[in-house]
Amino acid sequence: MGMNTFCNHPEERQPLSVTYWRRRFLALAAGLAVLALIAWAFSGALGIGGRAAASAGHGSPGHQSRPAGGHGNGTAPGTGVPQTSPSAASPTPDATQPPGPASSGATRACNPGDVVLSLFSSQGSYGRGQLPEFDVDVVSTAARTCAFNVGPRFLTLVITAGGKRIWSSADCVAGPGSLLTNLARGVPTVVPLSWDRETSAPGCRVTSRQVTPGSFAAAALDGGLASNPLTFTLS
Repeated sequence: MGMNTFCNHPEERQPLSVTYWRRRFLALAAGLAVLALIAWAFSGALGIGGRAAASAGHGSPGHQSRPAGGHGNGTAPGTGVPQTSPSAASPTPDATQPPGPASSGATRACNPGDVVLSLFSSQGSYGRGQLPEFDVDVVSTAARTCAFNVGPRFLTLVITAGGKRIWSSADCVAGPGSLLTNLARGVPTVVPLSWDRETSAPGCRVTSRQVTPGSFAAAALDGGLASNPLTFTLS
């Protein structure tokens, strides 16, 4: 009976065959999915390891980053401190400051007609052994600052007696004797000068001698410029 029943119903084996292959297909698909998941996880691990190695490589010698404070232009690398270099430019003269020596070519020369010399003395007579002392005020009337030479070979004190020249501060000057000063309009440059009460000659060619007491005159000269004369006495 069982066999006949079995044999007489061959169509009932079809569902068993289809179910078998369907189960095989599902098992194969599940296996492939597991393999794919394992492969994906493995490739992710490799990627993470590669990035870690690359990050470590950037910190190795030869690939170090520049420190945050460092700059490549005008600063010391890695310090952020600017490298300084000496300046070649000369400072601009301050017109509010008292005039001083002028740099060569920095200021145009004064026109002689723009400069006034004035001679001053604190006293009109000098006792025995007392040296006559004077101040020469050099003033420019030009609108612009100009350069003027007040060196001992240029600005001189001349002493006369009875209208005769007996002494000059320029007679025995050694060296170049040049000194430029910048004259701002109306601002005097004061040059102190004194007389040793002796005679002199140009080039210091004649031996000097002490003068006798009496009346004398003094004036300041610079090229074609002359100051006011001052008279005084020696005792």
